[in-house]
Amino acid sequence: MKDLREKARSVVFRNATMISVGLFVIYIVLNAPLFFTKTSLLNLCSQAACFGMITVGMMLEMVTGVSDISVGAGMYLSAAVAVRVYLATGNILTAILAAVVVGIAGSCLTGICVAYFGMPDMVSGMSCMFVLRGFGDLVIGKDAVINLSDPDFQFFGQGKVLGLSIPVLVMLVMFAFGTWLLHCTRFGRYVYAFGDNRDALQASGVDARRIQMLCYAFTGFTVGLAGFFYAARIGGVSYGIGDGTEFNCIAACAVGGVNIAGGAGTMPGALLGVAVIAAIFQLLRLFGVNALLYKLVWGLVVIISIGLGILKRYQIQYEKIRRTAKKQGSEK
Repeated sequence: MKDLREKARSVVFRNATMISVGLFVIYIVLNAPLFFTKTSLLNLCSQAACFGMITVGMMLEMVTGVSDISVGAGMYLSAAVAVRVYLATGNILTAILAAVVVGIAGSCLTGICVAYFGMPDMVSGMSCMFVLRGFGDLVIGKDAVINLSDPDFQFFGQGKVLGLSIPVLVMLVMFAFGTWLLHCTRFGRYVYAFGDNRDALQASGVDARRIQMLCYAFTGFTVGLAGFFYAARIGGVSYGIGDGTEFNCIAACAVGGVNIAGGAGTMPGALLGVAVIAAIFQLLRLFGVNALLYKLVWGLVVIISIGLGILKRYQIQYEKIRRTAKKQGSEK
C-alpha cells in the first residue's frame, strides 16, 4: 500500500503541469463553449503569435538557467525602428532587417553583461530594459503614436495564408526550427549541458560563454521578428507596446515544463505553454473580467506554474535519494 501511494505521488508530482492543463481544458469545455469557435481560436493564435516567437528564444535561455526580461523593451524598439525605416525607404525587407539587427543588438547587450561581466541576469535585463525603452521613445519621438496604414506593410501582420495569419505561421516555423536546433544538434546538447553544469561544460573544452551569447543572440533574432510583425499587425507603433511580454514568455516556458534553474525543458512543452497563457487571457475577455485584474491573474499563473515545476524537481530529487538509500541497504 505504501509503494502504491509513493507511485501515485510520483505520477502526480512529475506530471502536475500536464494534469493542471488537462483540468483547465475540461473547465473551458464545460464553461466556455464559445471559446472553441473558429473566430475565437484564430483570434487566440493571432494574439499569441508575437510573444510566442520570443518564447522560442526565451526557452533556450531558460534551459541555460537565465532569463532576459528586456525582451519586451527590445520588441518595442524593434517595432519602432521597423516603422521608421519603412517610412523612410518603403522597403519591407529593409524594415525587417533593421528590426532583426536592433533585436539582436539589444539582446547581445544583455548577454554581454551576463556572460562576460558576470552580472545577475535579472539586474542586467532590468538595466537593459530601461536602456532599450529609452531608445524606443527617442525613435518614436514626440508623436507618441506612429500610424502606418500602408496595406503592403499591414499584410505581413494581418494577411493570411492557408487560413492562418502570417505571424502565426512564422511562430510555428520558429518553434519547428527551435525544436530541431535544441533537440537535434550539437549546439542543443551544449545548451542542456550548460544548464546542468556550466563548469563541467567549460572543463570539456567548450566555450560556455559563447554558448550563452549565442542563446541571447538567437533570442534577439526572435525579438526583432516579433517587433516587426507586431507593428505590421497593429498598423504602427506607440509608446509602451511590449510591456509585460517578457513575463508572458517566462510564464509560457514555466507552464510548458521548462526548469527555471536550467537543464530541462522542451520546445513542444513551451508551445503548449504559449497556448495556455493565450487561452487564459482569451477566457478573461470572454468572461468580461475587468482588465485591471489581468496582471493579478497573470501573476498567480506564474507563481502556480513555477511552483509546480519546483514540486516536480523536488520529487525527482526525492526519488533519487530513495533509490540510493535502497541500493545501499540491499548491498549491506
